[in-house]
Amino acid sequence: MMRQRLTYVTADAAKQFEDFIIEQSEDLTDTVRVRAKEYNTFSLLKLLYQVQKGPQTFSNLYRASKIRMKKSFINYLHFCVDYDFMKREVDGRSVQYSITDKGTTMLNLFTK
Repeated sequence: MMRQRLTYVTADAAKQFEDFIIEQSEDLTDTVRVRAKEYNTFSLLKLLYQVQKGPQTFSNLYRASKIRMKKSFINYLHFCVDYDFMKREVDGRSVQYSITDKGTTMLNLFTK
């Protein structure tokens, strides 16, 4: 049985990952509230989808990913870095995260 959980996602990401969404309701400006299946995979894809737009700092990626629990966000982020879906680069006083070729391949497997 698939586990269903409530989460938030950007409207454009919701269109890309319709297969993970059971039901959705419009929420704020560009955010959609959804009930999702395969929540862990969906959360990884949300991270990869946001970082594909270009390198992002930790704070910007956290806001853009719509993963509300910071500890969960950190766990997904470490997973992506550990499995080489994303790379972490120190840029002066900040840290930039960017997608790798392996991350792009993973994202393309699920993107419509």
